Amino acid sequence: VLEGEKEEVDAALQAVLSGEREELSELDDDEMDECMMEVDTDPPAKAWTELLVVDVVLQWHNHIAVVLVIIVGLCLATATQLHGPDGEITLWPSDHNQAKYMKTELKMDTDVGRTDIRLTWGVIPVDTGDLLDPSSKTHLELDPTFDGTTEAAQMYFLRVCKELEDMKGKLAHVLRRGSLKCPMLDIDRWLRDERNSSLPLKKDQFVSEIGVWWWEGAFRHREYAEIYYNHGVPRVFTMWVGTTMNWQQPYKVLKPQWEEWEEWMDGTNPPKEVGKGFHSAGGTWVTMETQVELKRTATYSLGISLLLAFAVLLIAGRNVIASLVATCCIGGAAVCFIAFMVLAGWSLGVIESICMTIVIGMSCDYTVHIASEHCHMKHQTQEERIKATLLIMAPPVISASCTTIGASLFLLNCIIVFLSKFGGFISLTLAAALVLALYGYPSFILALTDMGVQLDSFVIPICCNMNAHSKARYAPCETHESPPSSPDTHMQPLKSVGKEDGEGAENSD
Repeated sequence: VLEGEKEEVDAALQAVLSGEREELSELDDDEMDECMMEVDTDPPAKAWTELLVVDVVLQWHNHIAVVLVIIVGLCLATATQLHGPDGEITLWPSDHNQAKYMKTELKMDTDVGRTDIRLTWGVIPVDTGDLLDPSSKTHLELDPTFDGTTEAAQMYFLRVCKELEDMKGKLAHVLRRGSLKCPMLDIDRWLRDERNSSLPLKKDQFVSEIGVWWWEGAFRHREYAEIYYNHGVPRVFTMWVGTTMNWQQPYKVLKPQWEEWEEWMDGTNPPKEVGKGFHSAGGTWVTMETQVELKRTATYSLGISLLLAFAVLLIAGRNVIASLVATCCIGGAAVCFIAFMVLAGWSLGVIESICMTIVIGMSCDYTVHIASEHCHMKHQTQEERIKATLLIMAPPVISASCTTIGASLFLLNCIIVFLSKFGGFISLTLAAALVLALYGYPSFILALTDMGVQLDSFVIPICCNMNAHSKARYAPCETHESPPSSPDTHMQPLKSVGKEDGEGAENSD
């Protein structure tokens, strides 16, 4: 119709509707692909694609491949310097009023976010619940060897309490003055004031006196310091002490303090009947360990996602080399983003871990489209396949990237840190993925071809049932063709009929 030859086109449509397809059988595979390109690509888009993508790749593919390998290699070396979180967990940028207020509040040593350390003896630190079921609770496991009623045990607990109360030793810089809640220290003072005695006491006497002390008012402190009985015998001793730590502090601050508490517990030299106790800090140590797990899980997710991407590409494209090249391009986009994180001064916090978890999914789309179309092309040479692939797929891929990147740019000016970082993540990752899909994958394929690698020899022969056109274009292992059962189920690119051979090919519609 565009060429002004309406009668010929009408005749072709009538031939299709009436089941007369003998004219279409004259098209070979290359002519069929050319028809597809003419139908699927607008003239302006095709011209710009040839100028900016196809011609550049075909002429400079070796240079592009070398440059991209160097860039990705430098990004990989930079990405290895990514470290764990070194900043506080916050939604606000450092220059925001809310962030300044929270920092000032911490400097004033208020109770906001503070951490209390709980020291426990007589319990085995073990989780007996189902780790995969959050509703499953653990059961208290008592240490059968623990005995806190001996004279040596009484003096040990008294010595530990006095050391914490006087803020002496290695932990003095993290303790909060006047925050200690120690039952053994309270018992000793009660004995001096009420019984004209002091610790240590004989074992039976200690058990008797501790019961009297408890019922005369010590229960008021049970929120902070408790002694648990089992069959009338004290079996668990606990004490609390306030610290200057805050659960929002980064890993590099909390980890050394956790190590100091571990070293201090080991250095208290408990008697044999007491054994080594343990310390807990509510959610503070959990937060610290969570920050450690962020890097480990992010690394695992990257590796697993790349393996899955390679498997899907291999199943869809059935070409080992092409799937490997496409997977490397996907991984290269992810590496570029991680390198940007290092250069921008980001550390691997919660926000960054989320981005790293989904970076492969964000990076794979464009490369998968290009690689899948290239693997299914039936041209004789790789240059022809790459050209046909880019002419068909480059315009929609570029359009998709422009809309997504354009939408993400609006997030860059957000105040909340997560939104601004996520906007930068999307725009940078998709930009890198676009470059590697349009220039990286085709350039690597052509460079390998120049080196003598025959990609067709790495095709996995998997036969499938397809219609005639799909078999001719997408299934290299089939040896026969079967026409479609119904003309309405599959429309094929049309060639003008009613002319001499060679005249209608240029008027394909």
